[in-house]
Amino acid sequence: MAAEAAVDQLGSWDAILAWYQRYRQCDDGGIAEGVSDAIEKLLARSWDTVPQLVRLGKRNRHFPEFVANHIGEITGLDNAILISKAARNACPKGAADFCSLLVKNIGDVAQVERQ
Repeated sequence: MAAEAAVDQLGSWDAILAWYQRYRQCDDGGIAEGVSDAIEKLLARSWDTVPQLVRLGKRNRHFPEFVANHIGEITGLDNAILISKAARNACPKGAADFCSLLVKNIGDVAQVERQ
């Protein structure tokens, strides 16, 4: 219940990292969808904060992968397009692996953009 309640507070990479460190074992079902939604919003609306995510990932090496793995099938089309474009065209220094994983996880959803 605490993990679910904490999902409502995921408005920054610091908050998502704190959730990950404390509740990652609860990352399933509806809770995982809430985490995915928070991550999707940050990536789509605040791409300029990705360097902070990269810095946090240097101290928590599995954190960027956790973030990237929350993007994919349930990502909304508009956000998938925004995230895919940003990952391909504005990937921050030191985030190439992260950006590649985002593009891979978005996959076919982002192909709509090219049609």
